[in-house]
Amino acid sequence: MTATDDTSWRKQTNYFRLIGPFSHLIRTSAMAHLEAQLGKAPRPEDDHRDLPGGAILPDAPYSLTHAIDIEAPPSLVWPWLMQLGCDRGGWYSIDALDHGGEPSVAELRTEWTERCVGETVHATPGLDGGYTVSEVQPLRCLVLGAEAERMGGHIRTSWSFVLEPIGSDATRLVTRVRGIGDPPWSAWLQGAVIFPPIHALMQHAQLKNLKKRAEALACTRVAATVIT
Repeated sequence: MTATDDTSWRKQTNYFRLIGPFSHLIRTSAMAHLEAQLGKAPRPEDDHRDLPGGAILPDAPYSLTHAIDIEAPPSLVWPWLMQLGCDRGGWYSIDALDHGGEPSVAELRTEWTERCVGETVHATPGLDGGYTVSEVQPLRCLVLGAEAERMGGHIRTSWSFVLEPIGSDATRLVTRVRGIGDPPWSAWLQGAVIFPPIHALMQHAQLKNLKKRAEALACTRVAATVIT
């Protein structure tokens, strides 16, 4: 869309300044209408495809994959992944359960922009252990690993966060947690019975909260660009 004279250009500029802050809502409503009419576009089967972190526990028998589409580019999603952990911004899930009741940090902090392989990402507010960063590819993936003795067994897990661009303005965030352990009965009890419903609840909440924050940031950037 463009204009052919100065008067038309001023009118067009004023128009975009007016609708800029509401453009996200307009696009979301339009996409929802199209999906209702045409159905969602087919996607690869997330559960069965290779993702970063798969080589850490190649024989893990237990795996859970979740995903969400975010209307923001990877550059606006990645900073929130860098803030994950009780040593930083929280887990952006259900704070009463995984952050000692303290709200996850609502803003991006300049001191939390990187993670390094081997670094500890604390799982609890007590900072008494947690995950180890196994792989980092900026704007692409963050992979965490952990080991624990619980319920009579030794359990090893990996947790991958993968960003996949959708065009230039959206991202698919895919998460996958995998587990293996001994003895088999303990690994089965945790990996097939107890852990899946708890993780699904927490993971869905986390994905929704990360989506909300990244999209709010994207809207702010769009509005600022249009107004200036």
